[in-house]
Amino acid sequence: MTIVFVLDLSESMIEAIDSVKEVMMRLHNDAYRYRDRVGLVAFKDTGAIVAQHPTGNLRLVTSRLLRLRMSGLTPLAAGMQKGLEVLKEEKRRNNSTIPVLTIITDGEANVPLRQNPRTGATRLFDPLQAAFYHYEEEACADAISIAEMISKEDIQTVVINPGPRPVQKVEHAFPDEPTFTSSCITDVIASVTKGIHYQLRTNSKNREEAVTEISNALLQSQERFSFRHRLTLRRKAN
Repeated sequence: MTIVFVLDLSESMIEAIDSVKEVMMRLHNDAYRYRDRVGLVAFKDTGAIVAQHPTGNLRLVTSRLLRLRMSGLTPLAAGMQKGLEVLKEEKRRNNSTIPVLTIITDGEANVPLRQNPRTGATRLFDPLQAAFYHYEEEACADAISIAEMISKEDIQTVVINPGPRPVQKVEHAFPDEPTFTSSCITDVIASVTKGIHYQLRTNSKNREEAVTEISNALLQSQERFSFRHRLTLRRKAN
């Protein structure tokens, strides 16, 4: 299994990020036992970076994780797109791996992609206006467009929202481009990717409970994906 974590490092995640980091450090033993490869993509400000390409050396992933710093905006679609690129490359290298994209975000997207994923048109935007959610509509639509691409690549997806916030869908002038108030709905992204969605029930101030809840969610999703993969192999053999 190759797991790429796509981690939201925007300021809106500040209460959850310590719990998320602790969860990922605790994954070391499980990942080593199952010989999983783990990679890390981080997004903040106006873009995303590959903090660590997939590796079996989980200490290296942990080291990269601890160096990451939070700031600014939420380019959710850019993070998802970068994670997709990393897993596509992994699939080319090893077509027998189970590719898993784990997106950890509160869904507060406010930065669109520089290139419209639907039309290919180049965009210009002002980061200051993005901070005031001037481009939220485009940012959310982009995240859903990338989710559609992820679904086509048959990548298993987990979306974990550590900071639940009520959101309502509203009508848009263009029926193919839904608009969301307040933030992107993370369960919509999970639905489009045919993935699993977890929304934390615990209070963000209760760190130990949050760590336990996220850890359990990740373990359950890994077991489900492994079972699904074995079932697929059996069907092909028959």
